[in-house]
Amino acid sequence: MPDQPHSPRERVRQVLAGLPTPRPPLGELIIDDDLVRELAGLPLDKPLPLAAKRALLKRWGHDLVTVA
Repeated sequence: MPDQPHSPRERVRQVLAGLPTPRPPLGELIIDDDLVRELAGLPLDKPLPLAAKRALLKRWGHDLVTVA
């Protein structure tokens, strides 16, 4: 087994290259903005900062996300 990846990006890179990793990458296709607002304690009537979504993904230990 190779050395453990140092970052989520490296973990994804290894999987795309067909290399083994200690665990599969974790990610989300869609994260509902209202869920992020609720979990972060942000008002529903204000724009959602990208930093709030990024913080939630980091807290959940995700390696990748699809941005639409």
